[in-house]
Amino acid sequence: MKIYIFSCLVLILLLFISNNEAINKFTNQLTYNSKNPKRSQSEFLIESLKEKVEKFNNNYHHLSVKNQYSSPSKYINFNVWVFFKNKKESIEEYNEDIDKIISIDRDSISPRQHSKWLNSVSISIRVYPNDKINNLHYIDHFENIIQNIQKHPNVKSVQQLYSIPSQYKLSPSKPTSFQRSNVKRSSEEKLPGDELINGIDYGGSYENLKKISVLDAHKAGITGKGVKILVIDTGFLKSHESLVKLNLVDEYDFIDNTTNTQSNDTHDEQNAHGTFILSTLAAYQPGTMVGVAYDSEYLLAKTEIVAAEETYEEDLFIAAVEWGASKGVKVISASLGYSDFYKYWELDGSSPISKCVDIATSKGITVVISNGNNGNKGISPPADSHTSISVGALDGVGEAADFSSMGPTSDGRLKPEISAPGVLNFVASGNSPTDYLYESGTSLSAPLVAGVVSLIIQKHPDWTPQQIKEALVSTASNQGSPNNYVGFGMINAMAAIQYQPSSPKKSAVSCENCNYESGGICLNGKCVCSNNQTSTCSLKGLCGYLCKNNGGKCSENNCFKCIDPKGNDTEVTVKSVSQTCQDLLSSEPNQIDNSFNDSSKILINLLSLYNLLNIILILIIIM
Repeated sequence: MKIYIFSCLVLILLLFISNNEAINKFTNQLTYNSKNPKRSQSEFLIESLKEKVEKFNNNYHHLSVKNQYSSPSKYINFNVWVFFKNKKESIEEYNEDIDKIISIDRDSISPRQHSKWLNSVSISIRVYPNDKINNLHYIDHFENIIQNIQKHPNVKSVQQLYSIPSQYKLSPSKPTSFQRSNVKRSSEEKLPGDELINGIDYGGSYENLKKISVLDAHKAGITGKGVKILVIDTGFLKSHESLVKLNLVDEYDFIDNTTNTQSNDTHDEQNAHGTFILSTLAAYQPGTMVGVAYDSEYLLAKTEIVAAEETYEEDLFIAAVEWGASKGVKVISASLGYSDFYKYWELDGSSPISKCVDIATSKGITVVISNGNNGNKGISPPADSHTSISVGALDGVGEAADFSSMGPTSDGRLKPEISAPGVLNFVASGNSPTDYLYESGTSLSAPLVAGVVSLIIQKHPDWTPQQIKEALVSTASNQGSPNNYVGFGMINAMAAIQYQPSSPKKSAVSCENCNYESGGICLNGKCVCSNNQTSTCSLKGLCGYLCKNNGGKCSENNCFKCIDPKGNDTEVTVKSVSQTCQDLLSSEPNQIDNSFNDSSKILINLLSLYNLLNIILILIIIM
């Protein structure tokens, strides 16, 4: 009997050890072999090509069996960015370099887009996975092209051009359609508490616009008049009844290179997502729906491809941003993100699309980006850009929606900066000129904020994007204790309009570290949310759960940085050798500790409960 009890006690001890190891494995920093050298550009591109070819071959076989009388395509297009060393003044000068690159293999290389801001061109390389070109296997043929491009004297680097499936297909809620006759209300049918604003019934827009104090701004005659807004999306049903009074300045379809952003077929899903966004901003159908900035001037860019077999390329977005800047826009609203291809440790604002957003901001354009619908998988470019306003989604009671992407960026900057309603928002349908829907997503939160930015600019046309951001975060509901779920909280349009931001001179002195590189926000004369390692900026986020949950590794030198587990830790040391990241947290209480969030605590509690149940079970057996 004693031997039996002793054996049971040993078993209990082993269970404790095994489960404590599981807890430690989860809570402690993951260990990887960081001695592996970083892959070359060619190696990375070839690895990405192999993954794309594998998907292609699977689809090729499926389509060949399904369509016996029509052959599927025998090639794929692999798209890359080519970045130049020397910046050219004219497109003609760029064309010389572009033509030399194309001449490497005119049968395989074709140009896509040119970015003056990024000093680059995107090209498409045609690859035949199942055929030999010039007696070369497709990988050897592709590698030859990349190496010859890299040998060009003015080429700085070659980088993969990423794609994104349409965010509309990833919408977290199924839309519910309502006929116009079921939505429009007479004055006798107004809901309790509803009121006419300057004689206008706001219909289904009323609740959300009231929550963010837009109605107060409209009462004061601030409706976005005279402010140019660029909306970048899938396409737009301009013929919808709520948009017939749209003040349209210009439009361009970057997919088909035409000047019409509405698909001919009104039932085409290409119109849907963009119509949701545009109606949130610009709708004017009293009694049914009224947008945040219905008096603003609009430029529309169609860049996102919805069809299931297509993807939206980031170079189209960049082309649209540069086009809008040339037209004098002051606000950009973009409800998109690149979560499919960028790894979490790459979300530090260094991607081409994020750099483009920062350049737009430096030119005086306030860029508002949806934070994404990926929950604890984190944000996605370009929401990780240093100077954009990234927007999270709030539910009906003002809490973070469960799908709303949480921050921080991989270099520790707080995201989202701000939040707005994003669950069951009332929008115009993109499939019928008289129908309306309820939709959810950070896609619907971003245009609410972009519209508020337009209202601020109408009242304060001389404010910079940095001052506008300061006004928004300083007057939001959670401005005293921002976090990586809702940022500074729900926006307050009227309070932001009435706010007195730091003057440019004061900002230059008191917020000297709130610059392009740090991505900081000047708040009441102090810099916050910055990852500038040499500053005293507060509210940086310690690397932790989000990094590990997404396969990354926390840098041993930089407490705020998530890095590639397969690469070297080249981060600059930001703490003394004897100091741990937790020491830094205790010495600087304004830092945000991301090492443990609700998800990790829940898992730890479950593991502890599992330990307890094991003990109880064994004791029952003994008795």
